[in-house]
Parts: sequence; structure tokens; C-alpha cells
Amino acid sequence: MIRKRLAKFWVATVSLLLTSLSLTAITPAEALDGSKFDPGLIISDSVFFDFGTMTAEEIQRFLESQVPVCKSSTTGMPCLRNYKADTPAKVADPGKCAAMPAKTNISAAQIIYDISRACGINPRVLLVVLQKEQGLVQATIPSLYMYRAAMGYGCPDSDPGICGKVWTGLFNQLYKAAGQFQWYGDPNGSFTYLRPGRVVSVSLHPDASRNCGKKSFTLKSQATANLYYYTPFVPNAAALNNLRGTGDNCSSYGNRNFWRFYWDWFGSPIGGGFLLKSSTSDPYFISNDIKYPITDPELVKDLAPLGPLGEISTEYLDSFKTGIPMTKIIKTAPINNVSTYYFVSAGKKYLLANCEQATSMGLDCAKAVQLTQVQLDALPTGPYRPDITAVAKTIPVAPAVASYFLVTDKIKIPLDCTKATTLGFKCEKAVATPATQLDALTTSRLTPATTGISPLIVNADGTRYLISAGEKHEVLDDISLADKAITTRTPSPLTLNTFSYLPWGAPIAKDGSLFVNRDLKREGVIVDGKYFDIKPETRADADFTKWFRVSTGTLSSIGLSTVAALSPITSLVIDEDSVRWTLSDTGWIKVTDNSEWTKQATLITNAALRKLPISEQIVTGDNFVRAKGQNTIYLLDEGQIRATYNAADREIFGVGLSNAVPVSIAPSSLNLIPKSVMILPPGTVVKNKKTNVVGIIEGGSRMVTLGETSMQLTLPAPRPLTSLQLVGYNDLEVLGSFKVKCDGDIFLVSDSQLHSIPVATAREYPGRATVLSPETCLLISPSPKQFSQYIGLRTTDAKTKKTSYKAFKVIKGIRYPFKNLADYKKDNSTGLQLNWVTEGFLNNLPIGAEIQSPGKPVVVEPEAKTYKIISGDSLSSIAVKFNTTVAILMRLNGINNPDRIAVGQIIKLP
Repeated sequence: MIRKRLAKFWVATVSLLLTSLSLTAITPAEALDGSKFDPGLIISDSVFFDFGTMTAEEIQRFLESQVPVCKSSTTGMPCLRNYKADTPAKVADPGKCAAMPAKTNISAAQIIYDISRACGINPRVLLVVLQKEQGLVQATIPSLYMYRAAMGYGCPDSDPGICGKVWTGLFNQLYKAAGQFQWYGDPNGSFTYLRPGRVVSVSLHPDASRNCGKKSFTLKSQATANLYYYTPFVPNAAALNNLRGTGDNCSSYGNRNFWRFYWDWFGSPIGGGFLLKSSTSDPYFISNDIKYPITDPELVKDLAPLGPLGEISTEYLDSFKTGIPMTKIIKTAPINNVSTYYFVSAGKKYLLANCEQATSMGLDCAKAVQLTQVQLDALPTGPYRPDITAVAKTIPVAPAVASYFLVTDKIKIPLDCTKATTLGFKCEKAVATPATQLDALTTSRLTPATTGISPLIVNADGTRYLISAGEKHEVLDDISLADKAITTRTPSPLTLNTFSYLPWGAPIAKDGSLFVNRDLKREGVIVDGKYFDIKPETRADADFTKWFRVSTGTLSSIGLSTVAALSPITSLVIDEDSVRWTLSDTGWIKVTDNSEWTKQATLITNAALRKLPISEQIVTGDNFVRAKGQNTIYLLDEGQIRATYNAADREIFGVGLSNAVPVSIAPSSLNLIPKSVMILPPGTVVKNKKTNVVGIIEGGSRMVTLGETSMQLTLPAPRPLTSLQLVGYNDLEVLGSFKVKCDGDIFLVSDSQLHSIPVATAREYPGRATVLSPETCLLISPSPKQFSQYIGLRTTDAKTKKTSYKAFKVIKGIRYPFKNLADYKKDNSTGLQLNWVTEGFLNNLPIGAEIQSPGKPVVVEPEAKTYKIISGDSLSSIAVKFNTTVAILMRLNGINNPDRIAVGQIIKLP
């Protein structure tokens, strides 16, 4: 194909054009001013080549909006909205346009639509070029010439006279111009001198005699290059300062007007760079006519210098071949079959030393997307080491040349300036440095393995992480790094957030380390590759620093997540062999007790268990136990602990225990065992310090109190105890007046002695037998005499010293007196024992009528009486009022405790 220079220049003022071309004035775009014009990026590729932005119907409506009413034509040509023509068939033209069928009598809108799709050019671009070349879109009375040279194709500034003589007419002009727009960027073509990514120089004015010169700038898109191929002039400041008018003698307007018309009609022509999406799709990265799906939203941010993310039509997006999903690894075009690989993050690219490093970062060189040089240049290269403070150079003495170094505060690294940009540095910015300063730095060398970014991440808060084997690993401390033979100390320029796509791996922590979990704000340990959180109460009770290496480093919960044990270390654990252990300040104590409390044990590995010493003591479930640092010693029995009072009590309880020596455990261990009331030996006589109630301990939670009607006993001095110490011992049961049951047998107590008594005889005495423990029964001296129904009272006159005797017979709870002993003897025909009792014993028995001799006593049933208790009454005051005893009132009314009566209660009287 013969190369044609498609250069045009619009030198007439806008006002003159509006008049001569009968154009309708355009409403200025809001806030549009020349400062927004970027000569290197007039329009982005994603906008320029998006052929799917408008339908034929939308193009027609747009044309109608620009010329609502066509004026009467004196030229014989209709305005564009009304234009119709036949169009010829076109075979495919490689690199330019696809084949097109012939059509009859179709509108200008349909022609524009068909050509935009066949040639892959945005119909909006074609509309703008029609306007900026001939004003045809807004022309109300278009001329024949406007149609003949509609797109200005074939109209070089050097020979304007040939315009509209070769490729004439609306269809031909659109078809040839659109095809040429595609051909400019085809690598098989000859248009190569305007390459995106390079600094180019473009003339300000077509007339060289004006000496206007050129403007240099970086070309940023192929679409912009196409505009300069088509109209090779750039507007100067004067033209941009007066967007809708004329500038100065060196002003040109073609590309300015293209930019202005596009803004006015369709908005920004910068609709996206290499990051594109349709209204319904996910983002894609476009490179070398291939679209690569982006599934990670962060990657869009990482590639921001290649954006912004633009929205294009679905048809245009679908025209790109779909490649593999894009990841954070990119590569250059191969040189001698070798590509350079980079890692993309936060708008920069970072050199990867090799594909092994890429694999370690969870990436695959085989899945690296190849970028064009323009795209690579648009992504700044980040420094591979953040600790490098500058590029330094020597101060040479001629004829020597300067040497270059990368320098930190401690080392200098010789730098090959041809490779500096690959590492993220520029020799042009090197600082001349005296030899004395450079000599003070240690020389280090770049190696293939050290030129890539470091795998060691150091966050702003000082926490460190190692990227390795496709995982991120939190680092505890330097000792842990050394323990794993990791020599890397140079920090990476990246942050942990960069690697959000990587899973967490095991932390870099030396086995046996004790450290703080900074999220939980408490300590834990690493044992055999497992992390165990330590319950704070457990840590407070034992000095774990005796058994673990203390680290000043910390780790996070997420960094520990892959190695965290299911259960923390508590004060009661169960190992892999199902053996339970409880904590002491010296280590573990074995627990063989199977009571309910031991089911609280948390799982621990045998390796973690063995980090602490193991005691020879055992908690069997029937031990004395105590907490370290506490005075109270407890009896562990039946799954609960009960405080003991003193050593004497423990000596009693220790009988039968496998080991009576108290086992010292941690306070937190003791707190896991249910606590019951203080345990007191049966038979212990106690006195409540607050209430002065005296009682006898009869078992684990039973106490029999001594009331005023209780039988007379000779007991040891009571042990004074607080109400708290007696919690759990019920004081409502009162010792009866006469009978007790010891070891299943009923005895009658008189004068502090136990008397055997036949069961039938015992029934004659009132009240039930109080059941006593064997220990209490031993406190009461046994009598060799058997008790009968016959009781007597001996009284001695204080003056005469004479003793008098009175006998009684107890029948159904009442004592019936004999007139004299002779009558007693006559009545006692079987020779039963006469038991001498105390006056107190007698007073607890109501008295009946005297027994007449011979014969049985006259039993007079008293008339039933009742009394309603009022405020201020006591059982004692009621007994005095009605000439009876408390014991009789208690027996008649079934009262066990004389203090348990209530106002309004009705009681029986004798």
C-alpha cells in the first residue's frame, strides 16, 4: 500500500467556521479548560477502539439532537441526519477492516455504525472526526464538498487541492479513515515512529516558515499516536487557553478540537487504560490484544498506573481473546528466550530473583502475564531493598570514571548502571560521595539469589513475617530464625497486606519458647510444633520460665492459627494416654480420681506435658490437699473438698487413707474441685459463737443440738465455731429427753449413762429415739443396769440430812407416783429394777394420779385444752402459765425445737 500522509490542519477560527459552515454552537462541557489537555493522552485506546458504544438508532438520535431542523438546502445535499445512500460490498482488508456486504438506501447513522464495527473504531470517534474535519455533524446546510471530503482523508496540508478527488463520498471517507486508524497501530505496517511510552516531538504549526518549533512529551496511548499520524500538530498554550476561539500565530486546532468535541458530546475521552470491564463483567487486564481476567480486587489497585479501570461495551470486550487469570506475577518479552519476572504491588513492580522465588511467594512463572514495554514502563520499579538509602558514586580524577554503589548505613553494593532500573534505582540520581565515606562501608555483592525482593516482611509495628513455600509465616525472634537456619535479615520493601492472597503457615518459632500472644495479651508456648495458650490463672500459679525459653517477641492469633492446639494449658489436663494431671508450683501431679471434677481436664500432648517435671505424689480422690501459699488443708473425698479444722481432726480422718500427707497443688487446681462445708469428726461438740447453740456433729452435714428438754449428758467442752464454719450443718434437730439409738439399738439415757431397755418398755417413755453416731455413743458411759418402767427419786434434806425416796411408774409417757415404796414393791411383782433418776429427768415426764394399792393407777383423762400463741410467747412462758413443762408441750404437739413456734399457732395443753 502506498503510504499516505494524512495530515490536516484547521487554521480558521472557530467563529469563522461557525459562520461559513452554518454550524450550531456547542454548549461547553462543564468545567472543561485547557489545563486538562494532555498532549500524550488525548484519548485512551479503550475509548478509541470501542466499536460497541452506540447502536445505529442511538447514532441517529444523536444526529437529530445536533440538527433538530434541517434548513432548505441550496446545495442539493441533505443534512447528515437525513442522508441516505447505497453502500458497496467490501472484502476484508487485513489489519484494517472486516468484510462488509452491500446495502441499499441506508442512513448515515447506519453507515457509521456498520463501518465502526467492521473496522473496530468507536462510532463516537468517527462522529467527532466528521465534525472537526468538515463540521458535517452540525451542518444545517451542508455543501457537496463536506460529503466528498467528510473525514479529511486524503487531504494533506501540503496539497489541499486534491481533497475529495480520490476517495470521495461519505462511505469512502469513513471507510478509509477508520481502516487507517486501525492500520496505524498494526505492527505489520510502516507507522512506527510514534510509539507509546517514548518521548516524541510534534510540530506546533504546519507552516515551517513561522519557526514555531515543536513540543516534546511522552506518548501514552496508541490512539493518541493515531491522532498525530492523522493530524500531526499539537496545540500550544494560546490555543488551549481559548478553547472555543483562536490562539496566536503558532496555534493549531485539529487535535484540540477533537479533544474538545469529544468532551462536549460524550464526556472524558480517557475512559480507562489497560484495565477494562463491561457493565456486567469483572475487570480484565488488556495486553497484546488478550484480556486477562482479574478476580482479585486488590490487583486492580496494584495495577493502578495502567488504569484507570474503564468501562467499555460488551461487544468490544468480547473481541479480545481471553487469557489466563492474572495474578501478581508479570514478565517482560523474552530476550534470548529469557524473560525477567516481576511482582506487582501497590502500583509498582518488584524484581523477582528467579522462578524459585516466585514459587516461594505462591506464584507460578508459567502463569505470568507478558506486558508490553509501554505497560512495563508505566509501572514504576520499586527498590528491591528499603534499607538502601541512596545511589552513591565516587568522585573520580580524570581520566578515571565514576563507580556506582547502592548504599545503606552499613554496606555498599557495587552497581552496574545498566541493571539499576531493574532493581528500582537510577544512576542519574547518584550522589557524589567522598572516598572516606565509601571506604567506611563494608562491601557486599549482588548475587542472582539476592537481587530479588527479600522474603522477610517487617511491618510498621515491628512485627516480622517470612514468605516461604507459598505461605506467610510470622517470625517470633532472631533466635527462632537461626534455629531454622534462616539467614535472611534484609527487610522486604513490601508489607504483609501485599500477601493477603497467601495462606498462613506455621510461625517461625523455636520449640520450647514462652512468649506473649499479643491479641490475647497472655502467654503461650510452642512445643513440638504446636502452640498452647496458657490460661492466665494457670500461668500465675507456676513459673513457666523454669521450663521454657523466654522470648521478648510476640505472635498474633492469626499467625498461630495453623499450629494452635485445640485446648489451652490449664491446671488440669489429660494426656494422649488418657492420664489426668493437675498443676503444682513444681510441675504436674498425677490424678487417679475419676470423680466428676476431673472431667474438666483439657487435652495436652505428651510432648507438652513432659516439658514440666512430674511429681511422685498422686491425687487419688481420698487425699488431704492444700493450695500452695494457703493455710487451709482440705479433705478430698467423693469428688469434693472440705476444709479441716486442725491436725487432730485430720488424724481422725486420716485413718484408712492411703497417704495422710497433704498434697500441695496450685490454687487454680484447687479451684477446679467442688467445695463443700467444713468437715468435723462425728461426736464433736460445737458451739455457734453467734447464736450460742450447742450441738453434736453427727455426720457430714448433720448436727443434733442440745435444747432445754434434752437428756442430760456429760460432754466435752464445746468447740467454738463461726456460723460460716458451721454452714451446712442443720441445727433444727434437737436431742430428745430420754431415748437414743446407737448402732441400731435403743437405749435410755439417765444421769449421762446409757441404759439398755427392752423395746416394749422403751415405748412407755415419750418421744422418739435420737439416732447418734457411734462416736457420740462412745461419749456416753454405758450402765450395767437395765432400765425399766420403775423410776425413783432420792432427795436429802439439807438440814436433817435425811434421805427420802419416791417411786414412780411410767405408763404411756406419764409418771404415776406410788404413795410409798411398799406400794411400789407390791406393784413390782416381777422384780424389775428401780432406776434412780435425777429431778431433771422427772420434770420431763408429766405426772399422773397416785397409784392406789393394790391395783392399777387411776388414769384420769384430762379435758383437752388448746392455746393460741400470741406475740411475746415462748414455750417456757406458756409452760409456766399452764403449770406444765416444756417437754410435755413438745410431746403433745410434736415439736422438735422449742424455739420453732409461730404467732397464731394453736397448741394442745395437758
